[in-house]
Amino acid sequence: MQLADAASPQAFPRLIAELGLAPASCYVLKVKRDGQDWWLLAHGEFADANTAKALLARLPNVPGLTRNWPRKIQYLQREFDAVGP
Repeated sequence: MQLADAASPQAFPRLIAELGLAPASCYVLKVKRDGQDWWLLAHGEFADANTAKALLARLPNVPGLTRNWPRKIQYLQREFDAVGP
């Protein structure tokens, strides 16, 4: 589930803590967006979208929670340019 996106991942640790999530269950993904580095914060692996939505309903509404929907990794791979060397 994508929780946030930003030009910098600097605020992600605070967001993870405020959401009460285990850092080991979160992923920071560096992608290219419009030719610039962009960062995504994702959480968990879910069997289906309904399971992810159920978790989302239990998360507190905190500043920085900008994107909050289930997303398949294949979608992210298509939406953003691959980050190369």
